[in-house]
Amino acid sequence: MFNFLALLQSLQTIKHKKIKEKNKSMNYKNIILLNYLCIASVSAVILTPALPQIQNFYGIDSPDLSWFVAIFLLGYVFGNLIYAPLANTYGRLKAIRFGFLLNLTGITICYLASIDILYSYKLLLIGRLITALGASAGLACTFTIINELLAPNKAKVVISYSTLSFMLGIALAVTLGGIVTQYMDWQDLFIFLFIHGLLAYVSTYFFPETLKTKHRLHPTVIIHQYAYAFAKHQLRHYALIVGLSSTISYAYAAAAPIIAHTMLNLTPGGLRILEPIKHSWKRHQWVICTSSFKIVFCQ
Repeated sequence: MFNFLALLQSLQTIKHKKIKEKNKSMNYKNIILLNYLCIASVSAVILTPALPQIQNFYGIDSPDLSWFVAIFLLGYVFGNLIYAPLANTYGRLKAIRFGFLLNLTGITICYLASIDILYSYKLLLIGRLITALGASAGLACTFTIINELLAPNKAKVVISYSTLSFMLGIALAVTLGGIVTQYMDWQDLFIFLFIHGLLAYVSTYFFPETLKTKHRLHPTVIIHQYAYAFAKHQLRHYALIVGLSSTISYAYAAAAPIIAHTMLNLTPGGLRILEPIKHSWKRHQWVICTSSFKIVFCQ
């Protein structure tokens, strides 16, 4: 009897250890998934402290410089539309890997366009567009992977941390961008983005494929699915709120470096002073956005 109880206790101990190891593994993977969500945001804002340097480097005026941010956001918008059909046809992981490879290609083009090898502002804009099209895979596919990979209660917890992931990602990106721009060359930021993107691509092999049923990649099917989604007024309202909040945030990220440089005479590293103001405003935005989401869906 004693031996049986000892054996039973040992089996329970082994079971608890396996559960703890599994939870630790999932916690680690959850952090990776949250990192995917902010890849595009990091790429969008990490170079904003260097906007005055980019303007001087290429000898361009302010309207031309504004395309540096605008073309990234343009690619970001259209990129989010293409990955859902790809993920439903070829799988979540194949879609996100394709996007991350496209992201690395765009970063490489940007780096070559920013040094003496090619030195072309137009090519830099093309690279930014390709980067945005690739990086948007992180946001487009990750929420689906979270919902399909985790249990519903755990998925809700992970998704609730998405706001924190966005805020920390953007804050750290702007801070790093300012420090690198001030003490190194702004072109070195592309090296950081490449390493970050490469690690993200490699980490996708830590996850299993979650697609169970494949859909046809046909224009009619895609249009029908989007029409069905946009027919829901709750989705339209929520998308409008999030879109307006994001627009204000990215407008700040684009305008703040120019204002800080021309009016406040701040160095790129000095932009860190403005970050608490920015993220205080972002917190209010997300509170308003979340409250509106709850009101809309609880009616």
